[in-house]
Amino acid sequence: MKIAHDATRRQRSPQFFLAVILITAASIPGFINLIPSGSALLSTFIIDATAAVMLFAAMATLLRRDSHAAIGGWVVALVVLTAVYLALMFGGTEPTALELTTFRNVVLYSYIAVFMAYTFDDRREIDALTNLVLVLAGISSVFGILQAVLGNRLPLWLLRPRDAEVFGYFGTDITRSNGLIGNTIVFATYLTLMIALTFAKYMVRPQKRLIVLGVILLAAVYTTFSRAAIVGAAVVVALTFVLSRRDVLRAAVRLVAILIATSAVAFAIYAIPAARLAAANSFLYQQLFLGNNASVQGSNAGHALDIALGVQQFNQSPAIGVGLGSQSQISTLSDFGISITDGAFWSRLAETGLLGMGAHIAVALTTIVFAWRLWRSSRRTNYLALAYISYASYEFAVAAFVNSGYYGKTPFVLAWAFFGLAVATGRTETTEGDSPGRGRSQFPERSDVKSELDRLDA
Repeated sequence: MKIAHDATRRQRSPQFFLAVILITAASIPGFINLIPSGSALLSTFIIDATAAVMLFAAMATLLRRDSHAAIGGWVVALVVLTAVYLALMFGGTEPTALELTTFRNVVLYSYIAVFMAYTFDDRREIDALTNLVLVLAGISSVFGILQAVLGNRLPLWLLRPRDAEVFGYFGTDITRSNGLIGNTIVFATYLTLMIALTFAKYMVRPQKRLIVLGVILLAAVYTTFSRAAIVGAAVVVALTFVLSRRDVLRAAVRLVAILIATSAVAFAIYAIPAARLAAANSFLYQQLFLGNNASVQGSNAGHALDIALGVQQFNQSPAIGVGLGSQSQISTLSDFGISITDGAFWSRLAETGLLGMGAHIAVALTTIVFAWRLWRSSRRTNYLALAYISYASYEFAVAAFVNSGYYGKTPFVLAWAFFGLAVATGRTETTEGDSPGRGRSQFPERSDVKSELDRLDA
């Protein structure tokens, strides 16, 4: 009887297999799109179909839940965002198909989190999904590094995704990696998310393989030559370290001390003539960060133009914006060269005005605050919540002002999946009727939790 019972417990649920399909399609879309499928992108079709099933399944689950299944404020914020976008679709200037595409990309994919949060209740399945994500991240990262190292020696179909261009730099033979996930910026954003997840898991459950994966991810970030991602990798690691400590203030002081010591060592090394000459000839320092490259200068000018266009269009209609989809590369405004091709914050502000931006900010704040409560109430073992806090904080506060990588299909879908799984993890660790961070939780001691987590990973 015990053997039969254990076998039953090991059976995977339907939602697990649905999540596997979604995560796989989102993590390696370029390889899936190599399968002939006409003009359509097979990975996008799989993601859309899976997300649609998840949306209806989540609604059905919430409607039949008992009263103790409390709905978080982040769900309410998502519903408000949905209502705002539906309202803004009426009277818009762009074709309905383009408005619906924007609605899908910005709003509907978010409901993946609702599905994950309220249909998963088995910690083993959650850990299995997380491990799958990390394995696929390792594969994509290694492939991205090979793209940068081998460059044009690879066939074009291994360099160029079907929905993006290959990026490089003027006057160099540098091929910026993209992992076939999208353009380089989307890939770099995805890597930032994976670094947040890897380091957060390491802080809770130290393992040598996570160190190896972290090194590979950092190397892959370098091959993208994305300034936002290079800075972002450092920021999410620092945030994760500080927030993972019981005494956050003391951890912050320690981090500052480490940064000062590192800076002192760097200045000492820089004082050596050979090191100074090497820095002067370094592409990363001289051309990328100091901007002494025509491509980098063009990128900087493009960012400045996007900000100016965003403010200009916002001023035309501050309350409700100039219309959904208006900042797309195939919009009516793009024909006149006045759409924003980069900078998620500016494009959302221009499209939806203060009404939409207020709804977006509400979603950002409620999810980050809820994730923080999950992290604290789990006695610092819910690494998915910690990873989401670090990643989302950087993306919303910094990266969204300079690029639109956050809304890239892969990082956007996976970030919401992580947040939903973090909520599901919190649900498995709290008593019925308690909300994370508020009610009394039936937690084992931290050592027991870590032992159980290590057993699940075995």
